[in-house]
Amino acid sequence: MTWNRLELTLLGSWAVALADEDGTETATITGTEVTRDWDVDTDWITADVSVAYAVIKDVMFIKSISPIIGFRYDSWKTEFDNPRNASAIWTVVAPGDKAEFKQETYAPYFGVKSTIGLPAAQLSGGKLQIGGDLKISAIYGPRVWGDVKYKEEKNLVINRRDKIEGNSSSENS
Repeated sequence: MTWNRLELTLLGSWAVALADEDGTETATITGTEVTRDWDVDTDWITADVSVAYAVIKDVMFIKSISPIIGFRYDSWKTEFDNPRNASAIWTVVAPGDKAEFKQETYAPYFGVKSTIGLPAAQLSGGKLQIGGDLKISAIYGPRVWGDVKYKEEKNLVINRRDKIEGNSSSENS
């Protein structure tokens, strides 16, 4: 095995809302559509790790052709708090009411990727250069596992806090 043909890639991202967004909940209660507004905060996290090995390297304009295997994790969470402006039929809306929805997925994948070197073109006496590498990949994920969690807390009666929680797991292939 030639180590200069091996490539380990670690990728990650975290997208977070810098301020609460306004969201509106709509429901139908006894045949009447009702609404209430919430402050909404959303986070999205991804992590990806992969390994590739260049079986073809530096042949003419092809810099590499590599089989790849990897694993991806995604987490998406939305929190709702500070309910207000409820329709009249929604008789109890306490400032402490809140809800959270979280979805996580786990996905292994495999495929092939290639890097092709494109010729560079120079403009204006060599000061601007156009060209570079073109990366192409074909990836297949045979399975995706996931979890969905829901949690809600309501102040339905003074000095009493009711909690509703749900959890679901799935496997798609």
